[in-house]
Formats: sequence, structure tokens, C-alpha cells
Amino acid sequence: MDKKDKRGLRSDVPVHLFFKFSLFLSLIVSLLIPASPFLEYASSGPIISDLRFSIVTVDKTTDFPVERVSAGGGILAYGSGQHVDFALEDEPFSPVSRLSFNGTISDILLLGKYAFIAQEGLGIRIIDLELPSSPMDLGLYPLFGTAFRLANWGNLLFVGGTDLGIRVFELPQSHQEFQGHPRVNLIDRGWIPLEAPFLAMAASQGKLYVAGGGEGIRVFDVSNPLMIAEEEGLPVNLPIRSMAVNGNHLFVGAGAAGLH
Repeated sequence: MDKKDKRGLRSDVPVHLFFKFSLFLSLIVSLLIPASPFLEYASSGPIISDLRFSIVTVDKTTDFPVERVSAGGGILAYGSGQHVDFALEDEPFSPVSRLSFNGTISDILLLGKYAFIAQEGLGIRIIDLELPSSPMDLGLYPLFGTAFRLANWGNLLFVGGTDLGIRVFELPQSHQEFQGHPRVNLIDRGWIPLEAPFLAMAASQGKLYVAGGGEGIRVFDVSNPLMIAEEEGLPVNLPIRSMAVNGNHLFVGAGAAGLH
């Protein structure tokens, strides 16, 4: 006999058979689709379409402001003003040594077991960090200019400065051994003149990207340091403060204009 529910709709299938069929179907689906952390999370509450990532920070800090930081070879270097602390990457808040300099530090770059310290108005100081607890000062390569910034690609070191343009140095292969004073080890390959004030630079895959006031981003082929050639630039109209490049992606920090 046909049955009707409270709304007067006919129901030819008994309720208990429909329930068993639904349970059987759910079992089949659960066997066909492997469990995953996301499915487990989604099943415990509403599905969130706008996913967000949060950064978990360690509840520690330094006892002084940090304006420059660089990491490499298991070592972390950070500091500001006239001081640089060196620590192991897995214990960043437990410095193993500290160096103090006469000039203000404008940038830090770690390459291999060496730290390149840019000192405003003085030049580039090289520190041997084979023993991070006992850093060895290898000397200063004097340069004219202020607000030096550092970039690296391969065995090339680029030094940009407000009054300097960009100086290009060739380093010993793989940055493994510096014998004697930096004057001997840093091979000067010339410089790239800049008509506008230097703002930022980044290097990758044989290209050097340079930001100058009002010029967008200039691009140089530095695959041969003896024949650096300028290529077509990028017409970027942003107040560029810093840049980073990874593969085919160029990232621009533009102050209040955000990240591009």
C-alpha cells in the first residue's frame, strides 16, 4: 500500500530501507576516499574557504634593536648601529660572539664561512667565521660612499651605494678561501654608473636588478663580469625600498604601497 508522509507526498520505499542504503553508501565513500588531515579538520567544523596562515614566533627577543640580518652556512648574523652578533641558526637568541665597529653597519651578507660587513663611509669588512665563537677580522676594503647595500650571485659581489653606483667584485671560487687581506681577494671588475640615487638591488640567474629614483628597475646581464650589458628594464612606477628575486619571480617592497 502506498504511504503518505505528513505533507501528503507518496513514499513507496520504507524508511528503514532508505536509512540502510544511505549508511551503505557512506561506507563505500569512506573506503574510496583516503583520509587526510584537511578532511579530518573540515569534518570537525565548518569548512573555511578563506584559508589564512599564522606565524608562530618564539617568545624571545634581543636586548637591542635589529636592523640588519643575514643567514647562511648554519650561522645567523644580526645587528644595528655599530654592533653585530653571531649565533647558530638553531639557537638564534644565544649569540656566541659579538663584534663592534667604528662605523655604522648598513648591510650584512653571509657567504660560505665569511661575513661581509658594509660600513657606511668606510667600505666592506670581511670576517672569517670558521669558528663563530672566535670571529677573525680579515681587514677592510675601503670604498667611498654611504649607505652601502650588498648582493651576490655566483662568485660575484655587488656593492651599491648612494655615491658609488654599483661596484662589482669577483670572489675566490665558492668563497672557500681568502688568503691575506681583502685587497688581495676582492678582484675589482669595475662599476656600473647610476645617474639616479641608488635605492635597492637583487641578483639571480646572471641578472642584476637595480632600482633607482624615477627610473623603474634596470636590468643588467652580469653572467660575464668583464662584459656587463644592460638589457631592457622594467617600467615599474613604485616607491621601491627593497627587492628580492627567486627564479623568475621578482618581489618589490614599496613601503606604504605594499608588496608587489
